[in-house]
Amino acid sequence: AADTFIVTNSSDGGDGTCDSDCTLREAIMAANANPGPDIINFNIPGTIGVKTIVPVGALPDITDTVAIDGYTQPGAAENALEVGNNAVLLIELNGTSAGGSSRGFHVVANDCTVRGLVINRFTLSGITIENANDNLIEGNFIGTDPSGTADLGNEGSAVSLVSANSNLVGGVTPQARNILSGNQLYGVFIQQS
Repeated sequence: AADTFIVTNSSDGGDGTCDSDCTLREAIMAANANPGPDIINFNIPGTIGVKTIVPVGALPDITDTVAIDGYTQPGAAENALEVGNNAVLLIELNGTSAGGSSRGFHVVANDCTVRGLVINRFTLSGITIENANDNLIEGNFIGTDPSGTADLGNEGSAVSLVSANSNLVGGVTPQARNILSGNQLYGVFIQQS
């Protein structure tokens, strides 16, 4: 069975341990250190609304199978419209303080999922999948604000697939639909070596 790590703190500090006061950085570190598939959920307390995480440096590479699910934040909701998008995304990853050569996520493991997140303003791509296969990117807003309407693009592409096979960006259901907009390069960039 997968272990679940719950992000309860929107800061980027911490003592390196994903305990009752766990940051996203600590959750990724814990999932990487725990062999086998894991889950990262969100339950950041406080007033209702978007919780913004501003990394002060690049987040750790994702090196082991994990599902990161922003829709677990209380109040978030998947898109239910066949036409348009009424998703409510409440976890925003803002790259303005992450420094040069930073991505929202750098996935180098197989069978990972990233869903239900707003990812904007990184100096490279919102998500890069490199030398990794069978990953799923669904239900995210990459390059916009949490409403999906304002341009807060990443300086690279929304999603970059580099020497990566059998990865799925989006899907056939309304819930799987991403909004990839406002980024400086491409919505989805594919490079095979």
